[in-house]
Amino acid sequence: MEKQSLKRRKDFLLICMLLISSVSFAQEDLSSFSINPQLTKEALKEQLSDFKVYRVKQKEIEYHPYVEGQVNTREYNLLLERLDEYKPEYDKYKQSVLLDSISRKDLKSIKNNINLYLFSTEKADVKDKYLIEAQSIADKHNLVIEGENKSFLAKKINDYGRMKNTTKIFRLHNGRKSSSKKDIEFYKGEIEKIKLAEVAISHEAKKYIELLENEKTIQKTQQGKVLSTEIAKRKAFLIDGEIDINTLNGLFIELPEQYMLAEKDFDNELVINELSSNSKFSGTYGMSQRYPLINKKDTNEYYYIVSSSFLSSLTSKQKEQELVEIVNKMGYKVYKSDDRYDENLYIKSKTAEIKLDNRTYHELKSNPNYISNLDSDQAKIAVLVKQTVSHSNTLDKYLSQYNIQKRNMSTSSIESWRKATANAQNLLTQINKLSEKYEGNYSFTLLNKSNSLNIFLDNLLASKGVLGM
Repeated sequence: MEKQSLKRRKDFLLICMLLISSVSFAQEDLSSFSINPQLTKEALKEQLSDFKVYRVKQKEIEYHPYVEGQVNTREYNLLLERLDEYKPEYDKYKQSVLLDSISRKDLKSIKNNINLYLFSTEKADVKDKYLIEAQSIADKHNLVIEGENKSFLAKKINDYGRMKNTTKIFRLHNGRKSSSKKDIEFYKGEIEKIKLAEVAISHEAKKYIELLENEKTIQKTQQGKVLSTEIAKRKAFLIDGEIDINTLNGLFIELPEQYMLAEKDFDNELVINELSSNSKFSGTYGMSQRYPLINKKDTNEYYYIVSSSFLSSLTSKQKEQELVEIVNKMGYKVYKSDDRYDENLYIKSKTAEIKLDNRTYHELKSNPNYISNLDSDQAKIAVLVKQTVSHSNTLDKYLSQYNIQKRNMSTSSIESWRKATANAQNLLTQINKLSEKYEGNYSFTLLNKSNSLNIFLDNLLASKGVLGM
């Protein structure tokens, strides 16, 4: 347990001294940035796929705003949805009932006209009109009355010499004259035998009728937002044609929010080709991808960049070029790593290899003497690290003595050991004070690395652990 505790304390102190890894330029949003063909060319090298750039116009759009008013309740909307669901079956039922009522009415009309003919004392030509109308109604419905004709003349002899009956189609009137009274009475008797079945009603049609009854008592409206009849105006960004990215040149600002493109009109709130940053439209009409909108500084020129990485690559290249110019003026030679997978640029100062990344850029922008100060501090740290050797030897001597003597170690030796440990701690404090200003700065690595500090920390932490300091 004691060894694990010492290791943890050692690791904590070593973290303050580790100076490796990298930071990307793309982590910072610039308030303004340049675009020109050369920067664009460099940035396009990092693009994995083609992308489009659109010119954007800010236009005034007329629309009907939403205002306070009465809107359907949720309960009523659900009822209307169910009515729509069941209405087709109800309409079929209603049509069937209508046809059934027409059929019953026409059958009644045929019978009434036959009775008028049979029992009327009117002239023959007037009575014939009753039969003609009745026959017309029957023909409209393709109503055919058939029966056996048992008259002798209708009998025929079959191949075996036996008599057989033939079927006769009965009519009330053939258009020239009426049928015989006997045939008309037979026709009437057959009509009276016709029984029309009741129209069956489906489950869905019944539900529709029930819902119509519920609609009479349900709360239909409540206060909410309704579309106004008045016309209002608003400003909107609309794309206005695609352009070549290489034609962009100047100083630009990226708007704070990213935008989605409307592929069609939406609910009186968006028009086709409009850009919106409102998250409520996400996933509507293809509006899911968000991309940056940039404005040319001091003008009304806007451009929509349909790429999530182009601007970050562009600003990264811009800062990289500016940083190269800065260090070149300071007399440093820029070079690339031998590692073919490492695309970073480097310089060498007196004490360190410095990566030309985002951290170095900001350090130099805020303090032009950053590199000379770094060299000065690292030189001071190196001097202090050299002093750790003698302290480390002293502590190692006491640790060896303790390992042999344990509890038999003299009081004077322990006291001397405590004093040596305190002196070593004071030296480490001086080292840490100089190092802490570079804590978290992984953009440089020391040219001359020494293992002396690690040995010193091992002995110091072990001594403090044994002595309880």
